[in-house]
Amino acid sequence: MAKHIVCLGFPAFGHLLPLLQLAKNLAKHHKITLVTSAHAVEDLRQRGLIEPSTSDSSSTSLKYFGIEDGVREGFDITHQSEETGKNFALIMIGVGNFIRTLNLRTDGPTDTASPIPPVDFLITDISIGPCLTTIVTRKIPFYLLNCGRAYHTALMVLLVDENSPTVPYDKAPAFLEMPGEDGKLHGPQPDGQFQGFFIPAKRALPFSRGVIVNSIREFEGETIARISEQPGMREIPVLCTYPQLQDQTAERKEDDTEVAQKLKSWLGKKEAGSVVYIAFGTLASLKPDQLKELAAAVERLERPVIWSLKSAQYVHLSDQLQEIARKGLDDPNSRVLIVPWAPQRMVLAHSSVGVFVSHCGWSSTMEGLSVGVPFVAWPQRSDQLMNATFVVAKGAGVLVRGANEAREVVSANELVRIVDGVFAEGAGYAGQARVLRDIIASSSQTNGSAELDYARLTQSFLN
Repeated sequence: MAKHIVCLGFPAFGHLLPLLQLAKNLAKHHKITLVTSAHAVEDLRQRGLIEPSTSDSSSTSLKYFGIEDGVREGFDITHQSEETGKNFALIMIGVGNFIRTLNLRTDGPTDTASPIPPVDFLITDISIGPCLTTIVTRKIPFYLLNCGRAYHTALMVLLVDENSPTVPYDKAPAFLEMPGEDGKLHGPQPDGQFQGFFIPAKRALPFSRGVIVNSIREFEGETIARISEQPGMREIPVLCTYPQLQDQTAERKEDDTEVAQKLKSWLGKKEAGSVVYIAFGTLASLKPDQLKELAAAVERLERPVIWSLKSAQYVHLSDQLQEIARKGLDDPNSRVLIVPWAPQRMVLAHSSVGVFVSHCGWSSTMEGLSVGVPFVAWPQRSDQLMNATFVVAKGAGVLVRGANEAREVVSANELVRIVDGVFAEGAGYAGQARVLRDIIASSSQTNGSAELDYARLTQSFLN
């Protein structure tokens, strides 16, 4: 019998996209309601990633519900400000109220007014930490979605406890801490994040029916083993289903845009493996002094470059690069392209791209590795250092050291040296990136690890 599964998403784009694709896949066999902030639902519609509201019908197996939480703009927990804190509080209030109104199918008839039909299971982003207590108290069967590596949240929230030292958020290190040789965390944790997220998530995890991770088991084996060693976690499955969380339809839509077509034309005129692609995601931004050094490196590199750079930062470029940015994609013979946005998967998958200069957010990391492109790994904050360290440990890239944590400015000459080093004949980075590409691809094949984990997930709905 088809189940009704609510997919409860955190309203940040990097969190919603994996959950959206999981919802689309599950909707082939079950009734799914994707729930998040009302503004985020509308944003997904504006981007063409979900159907217009006028096309919703009672026959579709995938529906969308927007929580009217008062948030009216984009949001991401990695970008901290007073306004971000207010929005986070509004989101948690809205999610908490929604959870309290849910009716479970096992409850039978009820007088509680719920905005959606009775529910069998809940799949929720682990980032709603403060609201997990309500889910557990109401005994709602739930799964947790971890959009980063398994360590990013699942292991970290298990290693902290009420006695862990804390520090004001603005005094906390830029990067998440890696465990010491004893397998424990020893540094202080950000106080607000600690009380609002880590502790509630830690208490809720052992009550979950499983943790869904946006990665593959081949990359997470050691971490999964350590998770299972934590109190209450031995029987909780950790399911790595990266291929099932990627929206190929959205990728094809991006490929059809005018920007994509012009980029394809430009890339098609470059030698195989010759192009440097630079992108730091939708949120990470370099300091002005560092941006100027990177711009100088772009000018000195004797290689074709695509630089995805927010237009507000063009002011920090040289006059020559500002002129290139103004021309946009209208000069097909230019050595350098500077654009405010690029269809990243399409660019990375092109045979002309040889190196990816990236902040190493996990989505970007997996997108690069999935097509076998080596990295100049330049982490800025949060989990990005551990992601970059993973890439370097696998031999698929080089780390730009100390750029954020020590507040150092990396010189243009050093950046040119690093990029040229990744390209150097015999360096081996491209070969190792292709090895990881093949591992990711094999995980989605019949009897591959991701396919088997996804089958375990869907089978668990019947138990």
